Amino acid sequence: MQEVRVLVVVRTRPLMRVIDYLFCNEPELRIVARSNNGNRLVQYAACLRPELIVAHERLLGKTASEAVAEIKRSSPASKLILICSSQKSPYELCRCGADACLREEALVQQLPSVVRKLLSTGDGALPAKGKDLVRVSNRGEPQSETETK
Repeated sequence: MQEVRVLVVVRTRPLMRVIDYLFCNEPELRIVARSNNGNRLVQYAACLRPELIVAHERLLGKTASEAVAEIKRSSPASKLILICSSQKSPYELCRCGADACLREEALVQQLPSVVRKLLSTGDGALPAKGKDLVRVSNRGEPQSETETK
């Protein structure tokens, strides 16, 4: 697999360190920028055009659907994984256009497998929305959208 450039925008240093640790065993993933400033998320995405963006939903600043749409316009090929607090529904955030959503408490268990699933198609393209859309259940297990209906 070729190198995948990753932009990480999360709210705390401990969360940043967790993501760094989870990605250190994934040699194809290279974090190209880290930030705790959500106001620069769109600017970084447009400038860097990473294949993967991992961002905390609390840093989006606007409604999730507006922010995700702006991120997708600025870097259309990027896949977006949103991290949400326990008060937010990962399913609702995915409906806003994120490619995957994870609760903070499921991050350690699920982030590597969700990233692999998003990057797993044979031609290097990422899975389309619909049946391949990944979300995390309340039990912290990845499910496709069709499994949740």
